[in-house]
Amino acid sequence: MARLGGAWRLARHGLVITSVLVLAGCVARDASMSAGASPTPTSSAASATTPSGMSMSSPTTAGTSMSMTGTPPTLTPGSTATGAPVSPAVLQAIATSLDSVPGVSYTFAVSGSDMMSAWPSGQGVVQGSPDPGLDAQIQQEMLMGYNSGSMEFRSVGGALYVRSARYDQGKAWALVPADESTNPQAQGMHAQVGQLDPRLQLKLVLASPNMHETTEGTSLPGTTHYVGEVAGAQLASASGLDPGSRAELAAGYPSLAIRALEVDVWVDAQDHPVRLDIISPTPAGSLAMQMNFSGYGTPAGVSPPAADDTIPLPSSS
Repeated sequence: MARLGGAWRLARHGLVITSVLVLAGCVARDASMSAGASPTPTSSAASATTPSGMSMSSPTTAGTSMSMTGTPPTLTPGSTATGAPVSPAVLQAIATSLDSVPGVSYTFAVSGSDMMSAWPSGQGVVQGSPDPGLDAQIQQEMLMGYNSGSMEFRSVGGALYVRSARYDQGKAWALVPADESTNPQAQGMHAQVGQLDPRLQLKLVLASPNMHETTEGTSLPGTTHYVGEVAGAQLASASGLDPGSRAELAAGYPSLAIRALEVDVWVDAQDHPVRLDIISPTPAGSLAMQMNFSGYGTPAGVSPPAADDTIPLPSSS
């Protein structure tokens, strides 16, 4: 039973698949808040303020599909082969490549084989310095092209903020409590946003015992392609992972106990990731997350929202 991330639940053919984002339900409810009995596509994130210093186009508008770079992830032939192992130094460089950069832009998309499911996609920026931060704008879209809404998350200074029509009470942002048990609307938000944080997801390479260079699968000019697999026991015993990252990854991928993930990463000459694919095979097909990176070194400018434009996360919507 596969899980890519957190809290969508999809029951089909007797199989419950849990995947990236409690946000899927939140985003869907955002869309339903627009006037009228029937849901209509929305583009609430299109007006969201892009973090200063970064160039990012607005998310999709109604009736259009977000343009994602690259091709949908597919299993790389020979991913289980040991091949020539990647040196620990290179893996460490890849895993920590975003921890100190002033900024990088990225797009992300989750896909699956079920045409009736809604899969998140979006774009964001990450900064490792001066203060670690992330700003991600998320769309929920069915493979048939229906766009059911959007949200924006900002994580900086140890705090998480959300911008959404669902929580609009005259202020742009809502502060998510650190203790999610105090607010039913906050359940799982911190963990789910972590699943969209490439700084965490890149650390999976440290848990693969067979990460190796390959020329098979997708070829991206100017990059080196590494591929490997990660199983639960390997994640639990990975000496290169700090305890916090290990716990977050284990919580995000509970299916690792019975089925390995495939991790593909394409890096440039500085070992900066250009693309990251995480693929979770399931009996009903597969779940895949793809991230694409650009704009290394441009300051992301992620900072906390203005205090006078922020409210505590409402306990009901």
